Amino acid sequence: MTAENLLIIAFDGLEATLVEKWNLTNLLQRIHGTYPVESEKYATPALWSAFITGLPPSSFEARFVERNVPEFLRRLAFVEAIKKLGRLVFKPRPFSVKGRYETIFEKVQPSLPYNVFSYNEEPIQFKLRLKYSIPETIGNRDKCLDACREWMTLTTELTDKFVNLLKGGDWRIAMTHFYFTDIIGHLHPPMMKKAYLEADSIAQLLRSSVDSETMVLIVSDHGMRRGVHTEYGFYSSNLVLDSKPTDITDFCSLILEWIG
Repeated sequence: MTAENLLIIAFDGLEATLVEKWNLTNLLQRIHGTYPVESEKYATPALWSAFITGLPPSSFEARFVERNVPEFLRRLAFVEAIKKLGRLVFKPRPFSVKGRYETIFEKVQPSLPYNVFSYNEEPIQFKLRLKYSIPETIGNRDKCLDACREWMTLTTELTDKFVNLLKGGDWRIAMTHFYFTDIIGHLHPPMMKKAYLEADSIAQLLRSSVDSETMVLIVSDHGMRRGVHTEYGFYSSNLVLDSKPTDITDFCSLILEWIG
């Protein structure tokens, strides 16, 4: 099986069993499955780095957000004022493999990566991640609810921008990443069904924005049950696959195979 173009829709922390339970057909597509992942060992940036490079997650550094802040300030990070000062002075930025490793976007041209975690995350999303960091937000119900609302609003904005890019750009491979499915799973699990219904609607919208011959791959880096990561990721395709992933590092080579 080969396709001329490939659209990758990445939903962070999307749980396969819930997609199946709620019969979210736009996410399930024609075929779907899971693959094992060491989600307790590796953080999200390392997993998505492995996805787009084909290198093992262990290849990537352990600290991903505030790596520019000196260690002595990290040790004092329990004081909120010091954390804010460190962010202001040292200007944290999201971890990125862009320019440091060869990815699917360099191997396949022309490419359209938009808001791809560990590659070119949008500044507005990174700011929201800092504003509502999971360790600082969990336990504060009002803050959790505010965070979920802001993430849903941002998701709509990012989706609209990506749709316009898809329709107006020249690309063989396009990819975007959505973080709200993971964030809401951590901060307010009762809202997960609403988030998954939104993810299903996004998948329908993006699939309708490309022609019927374009391969659409929907993928997650791990799952999420009761606020805890599960040890498998989800994938689905609108086309039958000759080869299927058995590890997150498989996707890079498989993508080159799928689009010939």
